[in-house]
Amino acid sequence: STRCSNPGGRSDCATAQCTAMPCATKPVHTEMAALMNRRRSALFDKDEIARVLQLATQPDITDDDLLDLNACIMAAIRQGDWDAYHKLCDPDLSCFEPEAKGHLVTGMDYRQYCLDQSRSKAGSPDIAHQEHALFTNSFNSHVRWLCEGNAAMLTLKRVVQCGSAMVNVEESRLWEYSLVGAEIRFNIEGEERKMKVVRTSMSFDVDAPHDMTHLLEDPAGVRPPQWVAIDEDEDGNLHLSLDGGAETSQALPFKASPTGTWRLVHFHRSEE
Repeated sequence: STRCSNPGGRSDCATAQCTAMPCATKPVHTEMAALMNRRRSALFDKDEIARVLQLATQPDITDDDLLDLNACIMAAIRQGDWDAYHKLCDPDLSCFEPEAKGHLVTGMDYRQYCLDQSRSKAGSPDIAHQEHALFTNSFNSHVRWLCEGNAAMLTLKRVVQCGSAMVNVEESRLWEYSLVGAEIRFNIEGEERKMKVVRTSMSFDVDAPHDMTHLLEDPAGVRPPQWVAIDEDEDGNLHLSLDGGAETSQALPFKASPTGTWRLVHFHRSEE
């Protein structure tokens, strides 16, 4: 079987391919469509955010859909909607941005701190800290699909405006479709287990056991965290094997809800 750290209802490439090279591409987003969508992030109300969060659970999305996901994140920042923001971000989200002074920053604690600071500085003359209250135009969007459509690199420029003041922003954003956040249900000797996928072996600063791909946690806190290996057989069926004891060799069918979610896993932002 072919082991991949990013399964979820789609044909997946091997982990080495996912991290080293693009496996497939789709046509880039056209300039005309980008211009038509340049103000869409300003139009996100609660119903639209709910629609996009549902869209994020669909394995097959288009360039426009990806731009909607990205615009939803920007709208969530402006509106101070932490719930929507963290649902569209990987728990190990990493970034390079001007505020970090060249350091790679990982995790959601820093992101929540930034969102809180953005709200507290709404009256600051530094428009870079007022993004939640600003008007943003996005253009020159370019989408490159990777890993047979399980990941995508979005590059774009944004103009952030506050009155006559303006900041030009250049961004690269890496999105990934994975099982992180999904509930996994499987049976062992007639006993049903419900676990939540919290990390993958590709997550930042993770030392996973050999050949294990996903870390599961019990939402009820009864069972300890459990590493599993999720494999795809020749027919495209997914199975998991547990780390430890005789259970390790068992290939167990499972159900996941949702089957996967699109999340932002890394971004690089610069300002002019």
